[in-house]
Amino acid sequence: MNIRSALLSCSWAVIVALPAQAQVYALNAGQQAGQGLARPRSAGDCLIVAPLHVVRNARRITATDETGTYPVRLAREYEGMDVAILAFVQPRTSNCPNWNIPADLATRISDASVSAVLRERNEDIIISTPVWVERVEGQFITVSPRIVGSQISAGMSGAQLLVNGVFAGMVLSADRADGARERVRVLRSDLLDRLVRDAFIGPPVEGVGNRPPPRLGTASSEPDLLMSTGQSVIVGDRNTTFAVLQAFTSDLAVAVNGEAREMKPGTRIPFADSRGECFIIYLRSEDGWTRHVFAIRCNPR
Repeated sequence: MNIRSALLSCSWAVIVALPAQAQVYALNAGQQAGQGLARPRSAGDCLIVAPLHVVRNARRITATDETGTYPVRLAREYEGMDVAILAFVQPRTSNCPNWNIPADLATRISDASVSAVLRERNEDIIISTPVWVERVEGQFITVSPRIVGSQISAGMSGAQLLVNGVFAGMVLSADRADGARERVRVLRSDLLDRLVRDAFIGPPVEGVGNRPPPRLGTASSEPDLLMSTGQSVIVGDRNTTFAVLQAFTSDLAVAVNGEAREMKPGTRIPFADSRGECFIIYLRSEDGWTRHVFAIRCNPR
């Protein structure tokens, strides 16, 4: 039995809109269907985070909520994580609450007594499917439906996992092995946030894209980049986006074209440039937390 059919006929399924925990959109990408989670950029417009496999290679993609159906386009891919960001063809700013991810998410999802549901959109209603949290391994949570004999529909990819009422993750896939209970693979919301955060901190400021960087090893009395936490910049002549996401005691969480990385003083991260083998080098933090100094260096081809 398909879980959507079971839920619509099952008296204890929840079909309500819960408190704002990311607006859920139903996605139609031709031969693929799925779900997407809206999130506002700092510039004010709304983007949608969704599984990449749902929208990859689609000629036309639409996103539907309770107000209507809207054309969207693929704006960014995170192929190694099966995550994509979609932008509305006509920018939208409504129905786009910020994500609320608790700092103690790891503790909450590890509690065996948690109440968990998967939220998906079916036309103009939100269906909340009760699930068990079976295990937490690194960046993924495995859940399974509480309804015996039910099946997770393919269109649930991208659905939202709530654990005790908080946003805990986004569904990526489901499988059934050897007739066992169907298991759903969910990417944790805190790690999803870390992965895509740089796409939501506003348009990148003009960087050093057109300035030929000095040779690797060249000393400089002035930093090439002085960046604040939460800022992004374009480096190189191939428009590489570099963002500072978060500062810790001795290192930084950064992102290069959306790929999360860590940097300590002296760490070099390569970036694409036609003029040579180029690197962003973390030099130091000026105040320990919010302002960070980088050098840009290249070995000419």
